Amino acid sequence: MKKIKFKLVSSDKLTLNLYIFFLKKLFKTLKLNISIVRTPTKIKRLSLLKSPHVHKKAFSQFEIKLYSCYFICDISNLKIKSSIKDIFYNKPKNLKLYFKALF
Repeated sequence: MKKIKFKLVSSDKLTLNLYIFFLKKLFKTLKLNISIVRTPTKIKRLSLLKSPHVHKKAFSQFEIKLYSCYFICDISNLKIKSSIKDIFYNKPKNLKLYFKALF
């Protein structure tokens, strides 16, 4: 049986959760077996100097959180493959999608 692995990454947790909910419903209507694996949140922290010359203690600090999860689907026929590709082209703009085929 062929398997396809999708990785979804977003900086907005609500958008990611809504898209996961949408995909669960979609795969259920297509009668596909899926497994969802949520990964830990990655946090990137940045510190910038406000004034590089005199005031070395004046910092601006920023934080970016990245939420991600994996979908693993069992796919057998080509018709389902084409419909899945069409669906993933219509994703939200702040969501990144990585696609990998496993055999």
